[in-house]
Amino acid sequence: VELCGLPEKSGLEGHSLVPQLEKATARRRWPAITTHNVGNHSVRSEHWRYIRYADGSEELYDLRNDPQEWTNVVANPKFTGIVRQHSRWLPKVNLPPAPGSAHRILVQEDVYDEFSKKLQDAMGGLMLGDGSEEGVNVGPLINEGAANDVLEFVDDAVAKGASVAAGGGRSDLGACYVLPTVLTDVSTDMRVFREEIFGPIAPLFRFKTEDEAIEMANDTEFGLACYFYARDVGRTWRVGEALEYGIVGINEGIVSNEMAPFGGVKESGNGREGSKYGMDDYLEIKYLCMGGI
Repeated sequence: VELCGLPEKSGLEGHSLVPQLEKATARRRWPAITTHNVGNHSVRSEHWRYIRYADGSEELYDLRNDPQEWTNVVANPKFTGIVRQHSRWLPKVNLPPAPGSAHRILVQEDVYDEFSKKLQDAMGGLMLGDGSEEGVNVGPLINEGAANDVLEFVDDAVAKGASVAAGGGRSDLGACYVLPTVLTDVSTDMRVFREEIFGPIAPLFRFKTEDEAIEMANDTEFGLACYFYARDVGRTWRVGEALEYGIVGINEGIVSNEMAPFGGVKESGNGREGSKYGMDDYLEIKYLCMGGI
């Protein structure tokens, strides 16, 4: 709201935001940004929007109260030019990680130390800051509470025997900035193994054999996407078929495109988006049983 030049919370409840947004956009020439994210959670709804006010307070706004059914400036043709011109203000993808990003990293024990060192070097080269600035790789989390949640993962892992190889704390840039973190000597009894980490943390788990890696990878209630690297063709098919995930990237970390079915298994949902299978949810199956022929 502060970015868009709107007034603070007082007087906005129950009223359409369209007039204020139009005036603010004309005056400031900045796009109005709304989001589905509330804290560290997601509001999956066509008519709810999360709004954070300049005074730090938060509110869910019901778009059904808006007679003009204004949903989001990004989808409003009237603002297309402004959005394109000021696209640098729009949220960047996957920072913090999206649900399909890698939250657990399994490394074979013979290369564990070398891999850890190279990852630490790579993470150390990332630049934190305002996502609109050139060269910035990692921006802030949505609020201080989300940053606190991420750092609690680090505290839990360290308390149970993990080591912080890089990062592990809050940046001097502000309360919402978490340093890109590498955790080593991580075990399966830690929260980083069981829960999704929506923040810049890379926990490294050791495994010895292929079967052990598959067992660890499948030992989760989630099943959206996973990724692995291998040179042996037989192993790629064997491991790919054994992994209990809707999407498997083999020697590839960017797997999404409009031609591929996107979706998970287990607690990561049912159905698919994209590809011809994305049409299934819009179709009805009719069974005709014809006799007397």
